[in-house]
Amino acid sequence: MTSPPAERRSPMTNYVADYRRLDDNAARDESQAEQYRKRADENRWEQCRIAYEATTEGGYSFKAFAEAVGVVGTTVSRQARMWAENAEAAGAHDRPSYAEAWRDVTGDQRTTADDTRGRARNLPATERAKLAAELLADKDVAEQVVTDKQARHNITRAADQHYQRQATERTERTERKAAGDPTDQRVDALLQVNRLGEACERFSRDGNDALRHVGPLPDSERYWLTGSVERAETTVRAARRYLELGDSEINTELADLLDNEA
Repeated sequence: MTSPPAERRSPMTNYVADYRRLDDNAARDESQAEQYRKRADENRWEQCRIAYEATTEGGYSFKAFAEAVGVVGTTVSRQARMWAENAEAAGAHDRPSYAEAWRDVTGDQRTTADDTRGRARNLPATERAKLAAELLADKDVAEQVVTDKQARHNITRAADQHYQRQATERTERTERKAAGDPTDQRVDALLQVNRLGEACERFSRDGNDALRHVGPLPDSERYWLTGSVERAETTVRAARRYLELGDSEINTELADLLDNEA
Protein backbone atom coordinates (compact mmCIF):
# COMPACT_ATOMS: atom_id res chain seq x y z
CA MET A 1 0.00 0.00 0.00
CA THR A 2 1.48 3.30 -1.06
CA SER A 3 1.54 6.39 1.15
CA PRO A 4 -0.57 9.32 0.15
CA PRO A 5 1.40 12.06 -1.52
CA ALA A 6 2.64 14.78 0.85
CA GLU A 7 0.70 17.97 0.83
CA ARG A 8 2.54 20.52 -1.24
CA ARG A 9 2.70 24.16 -0.22
CA SER A 10 3.00 26.91 -2.68
CA PRO A 11 6.42 28.64 -2.90
CA MET A 12 4.83 31.80 -1.45
CA THR A 13 3.62 29.82 1.60
CA ASN A 14 7.13 28.41 2.14
CA TYR A 15 8.68 31.88 2.07
CA VAL A 16 6.27 33.26 4.66
CA ALA A 17 6.55 30.28 7.01
CA ASP A 18 10.34 30.12 6.80
CA TYR A 19 10.68 33.87 7.35
CA ARG A 20 8.46 33.77 10.42
CA ARG A 21 10.28 30.73 11.81
CA LEU A 22 13.67 32.38 11.39
CA ASP A 23 12.37 35.61 12.92
CA ASP A 24 11.19 33.70 16.00
CA ASN A 25 14.54 31.89 16.24
CA ALA A 26 16.51 35.12 15.89
CA ALA A 27 14.40 36.89 18.52
CA ARG A 28 14.97 34.02 20.94
CA ASP A 29 18.73 33.94 20.31
CA GLU A 30 19.01 37.72 20.58
CA SER A 31 17.17 37.65 23.88
CA GLN A 32 19.59 35.03 25.18
CA ALA A 33 22.58 36.95 23.82
CA GLU A 34 21.38 40.13 25.54
CA GLN A 35 21.05 38.23 28.80
CA TYR A 36 24.60 36.89 28.40
CA ARG A 37 25.89 40.37 27.51
CA LYS A 38 24.27 41.89 30.60
CA ARG A 39 25.66 39.11 32.75
CA ALA A 40 29.15 39.62 31.28
CA ASP A 41 28.86 43.37 31.82
CA GLU A 42 27.91 42.85 35.46
CA ASN A 43 30.88 40.53 35.95
CA ARG A 44 33.25 43.07 34.38
CA TRP A 45 31.94 45.87 36.60
CA GLU A 46 32.36 43.58 39.61
CA GLN A 47 35.99 43.13 38.53
CA CYS A 48 36.33 46.92 38.53
CA ARG A 49 35.01 47.09 42.07
CA ILE A 50 37.44 44.43 43.25
CA ALA A 51 40.38 46.12 41.47
CA TYR A 52 39.46 49.41 43.13
CA GLU A 53 39.07 47.97 46.63
CA ALA A 54 42.20 45.81 46.37
CA THR A 55 44.35 48.81 45.44
CA THR A 56 42.80 51.32 47.84
CA GLU A 57 41.89 49.24 50.90
CA GLY A 58 43.52 45.86 50.35
CA GLY A 59 47.16 46.95 50.41
CA TYR A 60 47.93 46.01 46.80
CA SER A 61 49.75 48.22 44.34
CA PHE A 62 48.45 48.17 40.75
CA LYS A 63 51.47 46.17 39.67
CA ALA A 64 51.27 43.63 42.51
CA PHE A 65 47.56 42.98 42.00
CA ALA A 66 48.00 42.74 38.23
CA GLU A 67 50.71 40.11 38.70
CA ALA A 68 48.50 38.21 41.17
CA VAL A 69 45.56 38.00 38.74
CA GLY A 70 47.61 37.63 35.57
CA VAL A 71 46.93 40.88 33.71
CA VAL A 72 49.02 43.97 32.91
CA GLY A 73 49.17 46.81 35.43
CA THR A 74 47.39 49.28 33.18
CA THR A 75 44.32 47.02 33.09
CA VAL A 76 44.01 47.10 36.87
CA SER A 77 44.61 50.85 37.11
CA ARG A 78 42.01 51.54 34.42
CA GLN A 79 39.43 49.26 35.99
CA ALA A 80 39.97 50.90 39.38
CA ARG A 81 39.55 54.31 37.78
CA MET A 82 36.37 53.16 36.01
CA TRP A 83 34.87 52.08 39.34
CA ALA A 84 35.96 55.29 41.08
CA GLU A 85 34.23 57.35 38.39
CA ASN A 86 31.03 55.25 38.33
CA ALA A 87 30.67 53.91 41.89
CA GLU A 88 28.08 56.58 42.66
CA ALA A 89 25.63 54.99 40.19
CA ALA A 90 22.64 53.44 41.94
CA GLY A 91 22.71 50.32 39.80
CA ALA A 92 23.74 48.80 36.50
CA HIS A 93 21.02 50.74 34.64
CA ASP A 94 22.66 54.04 35.74
CA ARG A 95 26.15 53.07 34.62
CA PRO A 96 27.49 53.08 31.07
CA SER A 97 28.32 49.72 29.61
CA TYR A 98 31.73 48.32 30.50
CA ALA A 99 32.86 48.78 26.89
CA GLU A 100 31.82 52.45 26.87
CA ALA A 101 33.57 53.16 30.17
CA TRP A 102 36.69 51.33 28.96
CA ARG A 103 36.80 53.48 25.83
CA ASP A 104 36.51 56.59 28.00
CA VAL A 105 39.58 55.76 30.09
CA THR A 106 41.69 54.48 27.18
CA GLY A 107 40.73 57.06 24.58
CA ASP A 108 39.73 54.17 22.28
CA GLN A 109 43.36 53.27 21.64
CA ARG A 110 42.45 50.84 18.89
CA THR A 111 41.58 53.71 16.58
CA THR A 112 43.71 56.57 17.93
CA ALA A 113 47.08 55.01 18.84
CA ASP A 114 48.53 55.30 15.33
CA ASP A 115 47.29 58.87 14.96
CA THR A 116 48.73 59.80 18.36
CA ARG A 117 52.13 58.34 17.50
CA GLY A 118 52.11 60.18 14.19
CA ARG A 119 51.37 63.53 15.87
CA ALA A 120 54.04 62.87 18.51
CA ARG A 121 56.71 62.28 15.86
CA ASN A 122 55.98 65.70 14.36
CA LEU A 123 56.50 67.55 17.66
CA PRO A 124 59.76 69.48 18.30
CA ALA A 125 62.48 67.45 20.01
CA THR A 126 61.98 69.27 23.34
CA GLU A 127 58.26 68.45 23.35
CA ARG A 128 58.91 64.81 22.40
CA ALA A 129 61.38 64.61 25.31
CA LYS A 130 58.76 65.95 27.74
CA LEU A 131 56.22 63.43 26.44
CA ALA A 132 58.71 60.58 26.80
CA ALA A 133 59.53 61.65 30.36
CA GLU A 134 55.84 61.69 31.28
CA LEU A 135 55.35 58.20 29.83
CA LEU A 136 58.43 56.82 31.60
CA ALA A 137 57.09 58.12 34.92
CA ASP A 138 54.70 55.15 34.68
CA LYS A 139 56.69 52.22 36.10
CA ASP A 140 54.88 49.71 33.87
CA VAL A 141 55.86 51.71 30.78
CA ALA A 142 59.47 52.10 31.97
CA GLU A 143 59.78 48.35 32.53
CA GLN A 144 58.44 47.64 29.05
CA VAL A 145 60.84 50.14 27.47
CA VAL A 146 63.99 48.71 29.07
CA THR A 147 63.16 45.24 27.76
CA ASP A 148 63.79 46.63 24.25
CA LYS A 149 67.50 46.20 23.56
CA GLN A 150 67.84 49.21 21.23
CA ALA A 151 65.85 51.48 23.53
CA ARG A 152 67.97 50.40 26.50
CA HIS A 153 71.15 51.09 24.54
CA ASN A 154 69.95 54.54 23.48
CA ILE A 155 68.96 55.48 27.03
CA THR A 156 72.28 54.30 28.49
CA ARG A 157 74.30 56.12 25.84
CA ALA A 158 72.32 59.35 26.29
CA ALA A 159 72.72 59.15 30.08
CA ASP A 160 76.50 58.65 29.78
CA GLN A 161 76.81 61.62 27.44
CA HIS A 162 74.63 63.75 29.72
CA TYR A 163 76.71 63.01 32.84
CA GLN A 164 79.97 63.61 30.96
CA ARG A 165 78.70 66.94 29.62
CA GLN A 166 77.47 68.02 33.05
CA ALA A 167 80.80 67.09 34.67
CA THR A 168 82.65 69.18 32.09
CA GLU A 169 80.35 72.16 32.62
CA ARG A 170 80.73 71.86 36.39
CA THR A 171 84.51 71.93 36.08
CA GLU A 172 84.33 74.96 33.79
CA ARG A 173 82.04 76.80 36.24
CA THR A 174 84.48 76.12 39.08
CA GLU A 175 87.40 77.41 37.04
CA ARG A 176 85.53 80.56 36.02
CA LYS A 177 84.56 81.22 39.63
CA ALA A 178 88.15 80.77 40.83
CA ALA A 179 89.40 83.24 38.20
CA GLY A 180 86.83 85.93 39.06
CA ASP A 181 87.24 89.18 41.02
CA PRO A 182 87.29 88.53 44.84
CA THR A 183 84.93 91.44 45.54
CA ASP A 184 82.41 90.21 42.99
CA GLN A 185 82.66 86.72 44.45
CA ARG A 186 81.88 87.97 47.97
CA VAL A 187 78.87 89.98 46.77
CA ASP A 188 77.58 87.04 44.77
CA ALA A 189 78.08 84.72 47.76
CA LEU A 190 75.96 86.99 50.00
CA LEU A 191 73.23 87.12 47.37
CA GLN A 192 73.20 83.34 47.15
CA VAL A 193 72.98 83.00 50.95
CA ASN A 194 69.89 85.21 50.90
CA ARG A 195 68.52 83.20 48.01
CA LEU A 196 69.04 79.95 49.94
CA GLY A 197 67.21 81.36 52.97
CA GLU A 198 64.28 82.54 50.85
CA ALA A 199 64.09 79.14 49.12
CA CYS A 200 63.96 77.37 52.50
CA GLU A 201 61.19 79.71 53.65
CA ARG A 202 59.15 79.03 50.52
CA PHE A 203 59.67 75.28 50.81
CA SER A 204 58.56 75.28 54.45
CA ARG A 205 55.53 77.49 53.80
CA ASP A 206 54.32 75.76 50.64
CA GLY A 207 55.09 72.24 51.87
CA ASN A 208 53.27 72.72 55.17
CA ASP A 209 50.29 74.26 53.40
CA ALA A 210 50.08 71.33 50.99
CA LEU A 211 50.32 68.79 53.82
CA ARG A 212 47.34 70.40 55.52
CA HIS A 213 45.13 69.72 52.52
CA VAL A 214 46.29 66.40 51.05
CA GLY A 215 44.09 63.33 51.34
CA PRO A 216 44.90 59.60 51.06
CA LEU A 217 47.88 58.95 48.77
CA PRO A 218 46.95 56.99 45.61
CA ASP A 219 49.51 54.38 44.55
CA SER A 220 49.57 55.98 41.09
CA GLU A 221 51.03 59.17 42.63
CA ARG A 222 53.44 57.52 45.06
CA TYR A 223 56.28 56.97 42.57
CA TRP A 224 56.83 60.55 41.45
CA LEU A 225 56.18 61.98 44.94
CA THR A 226 58.84 59.68 46.37
CA GLY A 227 61.36 61.11 43.91
CA SER A 228 60.40 64.67 44.80
CA VAL A 229 60.75 64.01 48.54
CA GLU A 230 64.13 62.34 48.06
CA ARG A 231 65.41 65.35 46.10
CA ALA A 232 64.14 67.70 48.81
CA GLU A 233 65.91 65.60 51.48
CA THR A 234 69.17 65.79 49.51
CA THR A 235 68.94 69.58 49.40
CA VAL A 236 68.08 69.84 53.11
CA ARG A 237 71.05 67.65 54.05
CA ALA A 238 73.34 69.86 51.95
CA ALA A 239 71.93 73.02 53.58
CA ARG A 240 72.53 71.59 57.06
CA ARG A 241 76.07 70.68 56.03
CA TYR A 242 76.56 74.24 54.85
CA LEU A 243 75.47 75.52 58.28
CA GLU A 244 77.90 73.17 60.00
CA LEU A 245 80.91 73.95 57.80
CA GLY A 246 80.24 77.60 57.07
CA ASP A 247 81.06 76.91 53.41
CA SER A 248 79.53 75.01 50.54
CA GLU A 249 80.43 71.41 49.85
CA ILE A 250 79.16 69.90 46.60
CA ASN A 251 79.29 66.15 47.11
CA THR A 252 78.48 63.54 44.47
CA GLU A 253 74.85 63.17 45.58
CA LEU A 254 74.17 66.91 45.38
CA ALA A 255 76.12 67.25 42.13
CA ASP A 256 73.95 64.59 40.51
CA LEU A 257 70.83 66.38 41.75
CA LEU A 258 72.06 69.70 40.32
CA ASP A 259 72.81 68.02 37.00
CA ASN A 260 69.33 66.51 36.82
CA GLU A 261 67.69 69.84 37.67
CA ALA A 262 69.77 71.75 35.10
